[in-house]
Amino acid sequence: MCFQHDGAPPHKARIVQQYLNETYGENWIGINGPIQWPPKSPDLTPLDFFLNACDELSREMFHKASVREVRRRLDKCLEVGGGHIENLL
Repeated sequence: MCFQHDGAPPHKARIVQQYLNETYGENWIGINGPIQWPPKSPDLTPLDFFLNACDELSREMFHKASVREVRRRLDKCLEVGGGHIENLL
């Protein structure tokens, strides 16, 4: 299993990368990490902050936000042969 983070400017700080190296060794994904995260990589999952409210969601809303949305994004990614999908969503 790998730890993955986005390319937000604070995550590129040397102290953050040092912490990730000490904590996860070669098992983290990020800019300048041991496993490179490609720039402008399409994000195939719904926003993480949405999951913080799971207890307040109906079953239908949770299904729509997770299963349906991930499927829609995967289908778009396949349509463009693995290319960028941000402009298609």
